[in-house]
Amino acid sequence: MARLFRDLKVNEQDGKVYLTLYNRDGSPALRDVSVGVSSEVTQPGDNWTAAAANLLLRLDEEDQPQLALTPQDIGAAAAENGMSLYVHQKSGTVHTLTGSGDNLRFVATADFAAGDTIQVNGQACTAATAAGDALWNGFFRSGAVVVCYRTGNRLTFNGGGLPAAEAAKLAPENLKTGVSITANGKTVTGSFTADGTVTAGQMLAGAVGYAKGEKVTGSIPSRGAAAYRPGTADQTIAAGQYLSGAQTIQGDANLRADNIRQGVSIFGVAGNLVPRIPVAYAACSRVLGLLPGSTGDYRRPTRASGYADPAYGSLSGLGYFQDNQSGTRQVVWQCARTGRYLVELFGDGEISARGEMQISVGQTITLTIPDAGDIYWRDMKCGGMVILYLP
Repeated sequence: MARLFRDLKVNEQDGKVYLTLYNRDGSPALRDVSVGVSSEVTQPGDNWTAAAANLLLRLDEEDQPQLALTPQDIGAAAAENGMSLYVHQKSGTVHTLTGSGDNLRFVATADFAAGDTIQVNGQACTAATAAGDALWNGFFRSGAVVVCYRTGNRLTFNGGGLPAAEAAKLAPENLKTGVSITANGKTVTGSFTADGTVTAGQMLAGAVGYAKGEKVTGSIPSRGAAAYRPGTADQTIAAGQYLSGAQTIQGDANLRADNIRQGVSIFGVAGNLVPRIPVAYAACSRVLGLLPGSTGDYRRPTRASGYADPAYGSLSGLGYFQDNQSGTRQVVWQCARTGRYLVELFGDGEISARGEMQISVGQTITLTIPDAGDIYWRDMKCGGMVILYLP
């Protein structure tokens, strides 16, 4: 098992070198471990951190630390691959790399933080990944082996994250809510439903959607096709429904002005029908007949019947009678309420006035029953009149 430690401090005492190893979280792992010193380890001291930070240590089977590579060993291995070993230090926000060659390899002694700068042998350099992105916070950590190459005053680092164009797409509104992705040193948490405004009352019942990271189930009821026949009471289609079928308000061809009483409006149609109130009628007939067994004894029976609303007038001359003489019989209506009336004749006979007219209290209308003297044997004549009040 190999372990790369965060820090290593070396002290020399009694001709021996003692190492104190620290874990990545800064806690001591092993204290005052004595190791043999080879000729390559030449910088003993209380705080031998520059060179010590480049030491890779391996624990043996007994969990004892053994030096696996010295700084010169690392340099030799790097040289074999065309790499130049550099020493890394950090002061404030400035990372200093010291060495020679354009293909750099170093073991980081400190973390890279956002806003940090890098100098190579005292010359300020810009730093970017092979994809062209600037180094981000945490691009490398203390103890990491870092590789880059130098072109003039520009350092290009191996590894990296997304190209700039792709990294720009890594935005909360492009990721599903609750999902986090870390790239280019930045963690983005999705919120693509953050701009949703839909509520249950704006979706059909049973429909499912998402808004602001929450699941929304619709509650709008659906109403199928229906027909409505107008009546005397209002009929209401309740609000908050989805009309999935046609809603039909039935019409009627009889909804015409001449079918509606004057002064009355129905569904916006103003009537022009003048109401006519029947107030009196009279019907009559006369018959010429030969008495049975007789050769010349004729009778002229007459029948007059009718009705009058006493609020508007009265009838006289009604009843049944007979005589043996020719002549006329009359039925008379006398007005009891001044107003406008319509008088009409039907059948045989005559009336003293006909049509629409103004009649005052006391005025009369006379129906004359026709004479039966000019009719044939066993024949009759019938007629009558009707009187209507026009309000």
